[in-house]
Amino acid sequence: MIHDTRLLCYLFLAHTQYTYMTNVHDLGQLTPVEGSPSLCQLVEEDISFAFNVEYTQLTGDNCGDLSSNPVLYFIEDGAVVTDAPGLVIEKQLAWVDLMEATVWLFILFSIELIVRLQDRGITRALAGDQKGLSRTLQGVPWVEQPELSFLKQLPSLSSW
Repeated sequence: MIHDTRLLCYLFLAHTQYTYMTNVHDLGQLTPVEGSPSLCQLVEEDISFAFNVEYTQLTGDNCGDLSSNPVLYFIEDGAVVTDAPGLVIEKQLAWVDLMEATVWLFILFSIELIVRLQDRGITRALAGDQKGLSRTLQGVPWVEQPELSFLKQLPSLSSW
C-alpha cells in the first residue's frame, strides 16, 4: 500500500513537471497577435488582460489604462491577452515553476536513495559513529564559512 502511494506521488510530481515543461515550450512559441489590435478592440471578445499574475477583465473603462504596448500576445488558449513585458514575466514564472518541480523530484529521489542505503546498512558506519557527521562535514569547503559553522556541531544520526 505504501509503495503504491509513493509511486502515485512520483507520478503526480512527474506529470506536474511535464505540464510545466509544456507551458514553458508553449510560451516560447507564441507569436504576436496579427493586425496589432489595441486592447480596446478586444473588449467584445470577453477576454482578460494578464500582467504579473494579475488578471483583469477587459472592459471599455479599463482597456486604455492597462497597457500602451502595441504588441500583444494571446495566452491560455486565447482566453487571456498580455503585452510584451507581461509575456516576459509569464515566461520567467513558467521557468520558476519548472525548476521548483524539478527540485522537488530531486529531493524525493535523494530521500529515496538515502533510505535505500540505510536499509542495506551502507551508511551504518556514519550513523554509528558519534561524531561521524561532524567529521564528514569538516572536509567540505562550504562548511568552513562562518555562517555555516553550526554544521560542525551537529550530532550524529544515531542520536536523533
